[in-house]
Amino acid sequence: MKKKRVFTILVFFVLAATFVNAYYYRIEASCQDNICVQNKMANFSILVSNDGIAPVEFIGFELYETLNNTLITSLRKNFDPFSDKRGDTIVIYAGYKAKINLTGKLPKASYDDTLIYYACFTTALNDPYTNARDNNYELKKCFNSNESLMVVECVNNNDCAKEAFCKSFKCKPLKCAECQYISNHTCRNYKCCNNDQCASNSMCLNNTCMKLDCTSSQYYFDHACQDLNCSGEEYIFERNCRKLNCNSNEAFINHTCMRLNCSTDEDVDNHTCSKIECSFNEFAENHTCNPLRCEYNETISSHACKPLDCYFFQYISSNSCITDRKLIKKLLIEAAVVVAIVLFLAIDFRKYFRSHNEKISRYRAAEKEENALFTDIEQEMNETKKMEVPGKK
Repeated sequence: MKKKRVFTILVFFVLAATFVNAYYYRIEASCQDNICVQNKMANFSILVSNDGIAPVEFIGFELYETLNNTLITSLRKNFDPFSDKRGDTIVIYAGYKAKINLTGKLPKASYDDTLIYYACFTTALNDPYTNARDNNYELKKCFNSNESLMVVECVNNNDCAKEAFCKSFKCKPLKCAECQYISNHTCRNYKCCNNDQCASNSMCLNNTCMKLDCTSSQYYFDHACQDLNCSGEEYIFERNCRKLNCNSNEAFINHTCMRLNCSTDEDVDNHTCSKIECSFNEFAENHTCNPLRCEYNETISSHACKPLDCYFFQYISSNSCITDRKLIKKLLIEAAVVVAIVLFLAIDFRKYFRSHNEKISRYRAAEKEENALFTDIEQEMNETKKMEVPGKK
């Protein structure tokens, strides 16, 4: 009888536990403009109905993406199982319903344009036996029933990455040309990619045409500053070489007209100072040729009067040195006489030296014969002495 009573109590508790957890739910999702876009917020309305016989105390609600088990949104209530107030849990009594609103950012669709997700609910575990045995006061239950939601990648370009654009609710990558850049999900043309796309007085720098800062003595060529090489007869005007219209008494100096300051022996010729070419008997002064007036004893040299330097056999006449022929003739005769005298003297001296030399030669010959004679006598005497000495012995 006792065993039957215990079995009846256990069945009662099992049935009670089953009816206590008898609740079901329905989830409705909504998005702005009725289009759900990934990475944007969505509202989830969970309607929970308690069909059991006892109240159900909810602590948390979670929604997970099925493919990667990624948390989409959650709600967790304060729960203190040891307090009389129990916290701010959501209690749904038997026969009643409750709506829980969650907000979360939508992940990428699981399959094509469909997001598959599931729900997990956490309830307070009010079984004293289980609480005492496992020291556990709550129970989390995830449901196998998958929910689906159509989620698109985009509805406009702002929903895509900066290098993509939205087309047919899909983000398409941008394929820009070489001289384009991406801005606001659109390919835009650079102002320039090379100098040829800029004006002649500009150059392409950082894809922008920058005006060249050339000096007044430079001109624009091939998108660069080039120095103006104007000739001496030109000046620079508006970055161009212009012809100078100088007066005849002005020179081209530093690309300007400068008045000439020629010396007295120079004249203006083709905008320059040139030496005046005067005749031999003229000199240049006051920018013109003037006649020379030399003294009788002066001559003209290098367009100037210079003193005559005549030889002793010359005399001055008409500003020139004239040879005195009579004087030269007289000097020649005197010279001939002197030469003749010298020749006679030379002949006498030659005769004298010849006679003197002959006398010296005869004297030396006689002296040589005398020396030879003495030598012979001395030899005979020596021989005589040699012959006498052996006889005495």
